[in-house]
Amino acid sequence: MTKSKIFLYFCLAFIGGIFISSLGFLPGSREFLLLPGLVFGIFLISVFWQRKKLVVVGFCLLFLVLGVWRHQTVLSNISHPAEQSITFVGTVVKEPDIRADNIKLTIESKEIKGRVLITSNRYPEHQYGDRLKITGNLQIPDVFEDFNYRGYLTKDGIHSVMYWPKVKVVAEKQGNFVYTKILSFKNKLGEVIYSSLSPPQGSILGAIILGDKRKISDEWKQKLNIAGVRHITAISGM
Repeated sequence: MTKSKIFLYFCLAFIGGIFISSLGFLPGSREFLLLPGLVFGIFLISVFWQRKKLVVVGFCLLFLVLGVWRHQTVLSNISHPAEQSITFVGTVVKEPDIRADNIKLTIESKEIKGRVLITSNRYPEHQYGDRLKITGNLQIPDVFEDFNYRGYLTKDGIHSVMYWPKVKVVAEKQGNFVYTKILSFKNKLGEVIYSSLSPPQGSILGAIILGDKRKISDEWKQKLNIAGVRHITAISGM
């Protein structure tokens, strides 16, 4: 059994633990339910340490338990604040998602548990690191029939949403220095691309390299769909 295979088995065991936990089989006393797996895994490793396959099985059990524990711990830390009208001060902690008619801001505040996703007016534009005073209705994300929007946001630590609140800039450049420089370089690179290449070449290259799909026209999006290569306009797709 090669080291790469052993590592693969450990990874699959950890993912399997997360999957089992996500099915909801582990109510309340998770410690009591995880203890047998933990004890049996340690038993296999300590007693049969000369038999490689049994030791691997033992470690797989430990990683399975670790996956369950990790998923349960994350779930226990999720807390959706009650829907309410609120005023708070928070900082933009991710690059703003700029759309045609609005801008989405990920806000982190000491006054609210979890991040808040703000949908605000397109202008004035707010930047990463801006500290904002926000007044609006705090809401719990919806769960639709065909899409769990709440779960989708939870993976990014976002527990609440706000639509069209009043936003006032309190301070600027309050974010991480290194990340600020990276975003600045990204914006300058975008300026070079768009000034050097005319559409659609410039807009497609900007999407491939920078993940900026805003400048691709609907006509070219449709052409890329027909050709079956729309995925290349996302960094992950490329």
